[in-house]
Amino acid sequence: MKVIALGRRAGWGLADQAFSSLTNFAVGLLIARTVGPEDFGAFSLAFALYAVALNVSRALTTQPLVIRHTGPATPEWRQATTAASGTALLVGVVAGLIVLFVALFTGGAVRDAFLVMGLLMPGLLLQDAWRFAFFSSGRGGHACANDLAWAVVQLPTMVLITFTGHASLVLGMVAWGGAAAVAAVLGVLQAGLVPDPRRAIEWWQANRDLSARYVVEVATGMGGAQISLYAVTAIAGLAAVGTLRAGELLLGPLNVLFQGIQLAALPEGVRLLRGSTAALRRLSVLLSAVVASAVLLWGTFVWLIPESIGVAVLGATWGPAHSVLIPLAIGLAASAANMGATVGLRALAAARRSMNTNLVVTAIAISGNSLGAATRGALGAATGQAIATIVGSVVWWRQYVHALSQYAEESHRASTEAEDRRPDREAPLSVPGSPAPRSSK
Repeated sequence: MKVIALGRRAGWGLADQAFSSLTNFAVGLLIARTVGPEDFGAFSLAFALYAVALNVSRALTTQPLVIRHTGPATPEWRQATTAASGTALLVGVVAGLIVLFVALFTGGAVRDAFLVMGLLMPGLLLQDAWRFAFFSSGRGGHACANDLAWAVVQLPTMVLITFTGHASLVLGMVAWGGAAAVAAVLGVLQAGLVPDPRRAIEWWQANRDLSARYVVEVATGMGGAQISLYAVTAIAGLAAVGTLRAGELLLGPLNVLFQGIQLAALPEGVRLLRGSTAALRRLSVLLSAVVASAVLLWGTFVWLIPESIGVAVLGATWGPAHSVLIPLAIGLAASAANMGATVGLRALAAARRSMNTNLVVTAIAISGNSLGAATRGALGAATGQAIATIVGSVVWWRQYVHALSQYAEESHRASTEAEDRRPDREAPLSVPGSPAPRSSK
């Protein structure tokens, strides 16, 4: 029954992520097909800012919520969710104001995209917070329904503005972000809670030991990716970067699998940890094995696609993309193997260990990409990335095993001390004339 329940929750995670990815893909497709390259570039810049704000919001709000408050929708969960969702809304307001301020110093399509994104940011981040809140309380169906509502509002609106000849950068973004705001309001009704931004300071003070380190992880991960990108560009040229991006595009559908499973895996890990560390360890191993196997199967499938079909899909970029597919797939499989360890460290609330590991692994990744690009261009960069990710996977798992052992020792020590302090514990029998028993201290 536990396996069935786990599979059901994972299924909700995949379905929810599929709807979420669909809405993002749809707005990108609409803008790419109906406006010029300049407008699409402006949208890409605005969307990149949204991605940064989204990851920061998760680090500050929903990850601590899932780690510390996963369980039934008790009064305690409701209070925590009220504070977490209110903090997410406040982060959205602050991020939106920053984007609006930046827009004042730009012009043209970039200015339009930034102005719209700044106004949409609070609704986008609040909607995302509801997804994690529902999964933390075991209601993945509510999260899936919320993302489905976003898609149901967005897609017909986009079809309408397209067929009436009014498609534009601004209207496309409004249809996307406006539908997210509708879903955010629906989340309030589903949860029966009203976000309270006034409790943001209280939430930060209670969770800053996790949040601050998770924000550092976000900055390190995203910054490392950009450094690697620019390093490969400087060493091997734009053509090498284009080749790598085309190869990653072939593996893109796996992102839905990754994000969907992770969405359900963390609250599941927190639940299992309350039983035993062995249960969490089994979940971690299973998670890594399943996702890594899926990556290798998909990579093999894409590798075997006939060239005629590949050219029909990607055109002239099929050949370069296919040439780096194997090392990219191996690297992604190694990254998937990390998933069990990273989810496990989150469930253990081992934020300091996770942050330090992420710093080391990011440095390894940058070195691997750069050295590989210097030796054999795009293929070398992909190979270097694969090797670095394999090494990084070993580092992640080593740290996770140490964290599990430390948690088990601390739990045993706390249990022993609690047992010693029990008031109803029987005193040891004494024999007349014998010395008094010594303290266990």
